[in-house]
Amino acid sequence: MKDSDFLQNVQKQRALLASVVVAGITTMLNNTTVSIALPSFMKIFNTNIRIVQWVVVGYMLTLGMAMPLAGYFGDRYSYRKLFITSLAGLGIFSLACAFAWNLYSLIFFRMLKGAVSGVIIPCTMTLLYQHIPKEKQPHYLGITVMSHSLGLAIGPSLAGMLLQFLNWHILFLINVPLVVLAFYLAWHSIPKDLGSKAEPLDFAGIFIVSLGTGLVLFGFTNLEVWGASSIKFLLCLCTGFLFILFFILRENNSVRPLLNFTVLKYPPFVIALLINCTMAMTLGINGILIAVYVQTILGYTPFEAGLIQVIPSIAMIIGNIVSDHFFDKVPSKTLVFTGLIIAGMGNYSMSQVGLTTGIGLIIIFLSLRFLGMGMVKMPLTDYGLGNVPSSLSGHASSMFNWGKQMATVISTNILTVILSINISNYYKLAGFTGEIIEGTYSYAVAAVQAVNDDFLYLALFLFGSALLSLLMKDTRKCLVRKQEPAVKH
Repeated sequence: MKDSDFLQNVQKQRALLASVVVAGITTMLNNTTVSIALPSFMKIFNTNIRIVQWVVVGYMLTLGMAMPLAGYFGDRYSYRKLFITSLAGLGIFSLACAFAWNLYSLIFFRMLKGAVSGVIIPCTMTLLYQHIPKEKQPHYLGITVMSHSLGLAIGPSLAGMLLQFLNWHILFLINVPLVVLAFYLAWHSIPKDLGSKAEPLDFAGIFIVSLGTGLVLFGFTNLEVWGASSIKFLLCLCTGFLFILFFILRENNSVRPLLNFTVLKYPPFVIALLINCTMAMTLGINGILIAVYVQTILGYTPFEAGLIQVIPSIAMIIGNIVSDHFFDKVPSKTLVFTGLIIAGMGNYSMSQVGLTTGIGLIIIFLSLRFLGMGMVKMPLTDYGLGNVPSSLSGHASSMFNWGKQMATVISTNILTVILSINISNYYKLAGFTGEIIEGTYSYAVAAVQAVNDDFLYLALFLFGSALLSLLMKDTRKCLVRKQEPAVKH
């Protein structure tokens, strides 16, 4: 290869990485900036939390419904077209959210954003594993993971600052220039690929998996309102899982499946998927637990609560850097096991906090859990996706993210219900009577113990995942995928 061609390929690889990084930051901002703004939306639109939560819940619902379809559409239309089209949709729907005329229109446009974001997230991983040389993949993946941590780091404090000094519309407008940049970089760096349109579009399969996923997520989203024994909850749950089971059986007998479940034949992928779901559980409930403890119990403002989370989020970035630095020096199992133990210790420490615990200690405990999780994500993702043939990388990425999203929504709602039940139980055990009112001393006494319990449950799951990680084997020298060629048109 000529030097000029080599340099051109390197530039396109870096442009592709930059596009993936910017897209990753944007999708993370979509989550973190809006979640912290829910109390403000309640005042602005003069409504209650049951309705306003759908600004977040609706987004998460369609996000989960779209994720299992990314591999299929990427293979059919090409990942270049899918990624670029989804970025365009993200920009358009961000503008629509910014100019929403009422809460219901905002929820609707947020759901559309969730659908395109659900395609973008698996695409970013697939593009790296299909168009970046194998020896560069872990490093590029590490940078991508770090961009997600950056979105987590700046999201809460940025949202708090914008809400304090500007207005809610800007929360969605900040996405637009980022999307334009990602779109430009992707357009000039991702190779053109016609895809494969040989067979008719599988509308039945799309309907089955979307409906099944939607029903399961919708049921768990309303778990606290309906109750675990409610007919509505059980109907959503059973019907949704039956649709998903039918989808799995159907795809296993399909020549060109929507989601190729043969990726589950690769043990490294299965181990990584299970640990990834546990990580999702830990991160999913984080925003609620921190909001209850820092804002509701300790009385900090949303802006202050966002600032408190900056240092722990930076600790996650440091964890990413640590795993990237040691990736070529120690087995992936060592990094994953160590990170899970550190994260578990951080969660266990959070399960011991009280009403008089200093904010400095809180930041240290949170930093510990985020540092550990930062160490895990890159080597775990590379271990899972790196041991699947490149022809299945799109389907593996879709399943990896689909499982993560399902685990996030289901565990978040179960732990939220447990949190609510435990607050009531601890309130009675403490000898308090009457209505539980947020902001009172009696509420704080009960709520802090309930928050502690949730952190303890998460710590146990992380320690269990650490034991599972011991089954990981160092397979870097015997990857089943052939080396990928450099990016070129």
